[in-house]
Amino acid sequence: MSFFCKFRNFFLSIPVIISEGNEISPSGRKKEMKTNKYSLESRKKQANTYKFLGAILFIIGTGMFLYTGAKMILEPQITAELGTSEWHNQFNAMQSYRQSMEQILPFIAVGGMIIAGVGDVLWKKYKTLSTGLYGEELVSYTLNSLPNEYTLYNNIPLEKDGKQTEIDTLVVSKYGIFLGEVKNYKGQISGNENDLTWTQIKESSGGKCYENTIKNPVKQAKFQTYLLSSILKENGLNYYIHPYVVFVNAEDICTDSELVLRSENEFHNTILSYHDTRISNKNLNKLEGVIECLKKSES
Repeated sequence: MSFFCKFRNFFLSIPVIISEGNEISPSGRKKEMKTNKYSLESRKKQANTYKFLGAILFIIGTGMFLYTGAKMILEPQITAELGTSEWHNQFNAMQSYRQSMEQILPFIAVGGMIIAGVGDVLWKKYKTLSTGLYGEELVSYTLNSLPNEYTLYNNIPLEKDGKQTEIDTLVVSKYGIFLGEVKNYKGQISGNENDLTWTQIKESSGGKCYENTIKNPVKQAKFQTYLLSSILKENGLNYYIHPYVVFVNAEDICTDSELVLRSENEFHNTILSYHDTRISNKNLNKLEGVIECLKKSES
């Protein structure tokens, strides 16, 4: 950890005495629900970039492909009477046009298909990213109604011993640490806690059902919990982290795992169901300092 982060953690471990523009609670902590949305905003911009570039490239590529077809159809026509000098001039012009087009039109057509293909890939990335963002924003919006003593973080990057991952949602309070792996999946979801993969069954707009294989989200949440716990222990913070998988759009979920929640509201209520104080104010400030350093490492 950098010197800045260590200094910041030490500073945050000192009880808060003065706070400009913020009301202070009797415990010495700010009475303010803190929400870190920098990564969400960054990913929104990324999604919009994919959307813009995807649309532009697809339009340009399609236009180039259509241009080649139009050039082939709208080639010069021979209107003069056969055998006349005018006919020979028009025939030579048509041949010259065809030869020149034969040299450049294939490149334009292939280039157009490639550019349109890249645009289509970027558009699909936008759709995938925006779907995930919608789920995370929905959870974030719901958790913002938690009392002031809870602190909400979004999209925390983790890296340790060459292993990398990202936490979608993390809520920290004196009652514990709650990790949320958010999944915005439609249809029917089935899988057990120890399975390698899960199954998603969706129905298309035409009424046809199809099946997808997805990664086991419980294993993802547990892996994130392991990495975060290891990082916290390195900073003298040995606390249990409650991992959950939060589905926000599934019609039905069949699983044996108690870590799977069916909605953002269930996640909200689960967090509020813990009432015993587990973390002191001093360590809570230190914990938030570590998380802020993890967020800072993203930029």
